[in-house]
Amino acid sequence: RNGWGDVSAATQRVAVIPGGAALREKVNIICVASRYRWAAPFVEPPPETLVEETRKAVLRTQCTCCASGRFWAERLNLHPRFGTALRA
Repeated sequence: RNGWGDVSAATQRVAVIPGGAALREKVNIICVASRYRWAAPFVEPPPETLVEETRKAVLRTQCTCCASGRFWAERLNLHPRFGTALRA
């Protein structure tokens, strides 16, 4: 409703949660994705910038290699755009 700033800020807060990537993945789905997936049929799809922010928050790595495709293939439900489309 007020843009994607709140969702982006929540995604960045997930990156500082202690624990493994599996824990951050679950927290992201429960706490962050629920902010925009409930209204998926009524709003625009999440921006592309949120896709990269989500991957960086879950992995917490500086690696930008081609492993991004494999990351999303294994975690399609976490993807802001495709995961939302699957749920809608």
